[in-house]
Amino acid sequence: MATIHPRDRVYVVVGRSGAGKGTQVDLLARKFRLRKIVTGDLFRALAASKAMLGRSIKRIVERGGLPPGWIASYLWTHELIRLANKKRGVVIEGAPRRMEEALLLDKVVPFLFGSGVVPVLIHVSEAEAMWRLSNRRVCSRCKRSAPYYPRPKNPAACAACGGRMVRRKDDSPKAIRARMRFYEKSVKPVLRYYARQNRLIRVNGEQPIADVFKELLVKLGHKK
Repeated sequence: MATIHPRDRVYVVVGRSGAGKGTQVDLLARKFRLRKIVTGDLFRALAASKAMLGRSIKRIVERGGLPPGWIASYLWTHELIRLANKKRGVVIEGAPRRMEEALLLDKVVPFLFGSGVVPVLIHVSEAEAMWRLSNRRVCSRCKRSAPYYPRPKNPAACAACGGRMVRRKDDSPKAIRARMRFYEKSVKPVLRYYARQNRLIRVNGEQPIADVFKELLVKLGHKK
């Protein structure tokens, strides 16, 4: 059987809120020239529309909640269909978050791409995730987050563009606790599903960004 190059695979990167998934998705996409699907970005684009559905999604997102799973499935399935003919792999951030999404991905991806899903867990403890989200600041201009390592001292200006650093609307204490509960209830069964099949790639997210990515590459079998 021919070996599938990392650039031709479909990766899903999951983990607690604040685990640093977005950063690792960006690094993985650049390394292997992958197309990105960021579920949160798809929701935010939908929420920006003036349609009734957009207004409903906006209210949910601003409260720090998660829109219904069927909307998430529709959005990333639509993107996968669009990208299937690009002859390049894909990395998805923010899905699957529910068992029905994981099962759907296992049907859609082989049909469109001819290979299975590669699930990656960026693992951080609940305590670490709570600390990160409580102290997270994002740039009001370029939307980049301040890095977790070294520990930020609530920077006032973005190191990348000089924009003002602000707290995200969905990082209220109530919203953070709700995301932690959702992870335990809905995301962990997905992780157990992948682990039972010996498919789950688990990476320690409580280390500097470069070290997280090095560990990820090693566990993907790509050491250079």
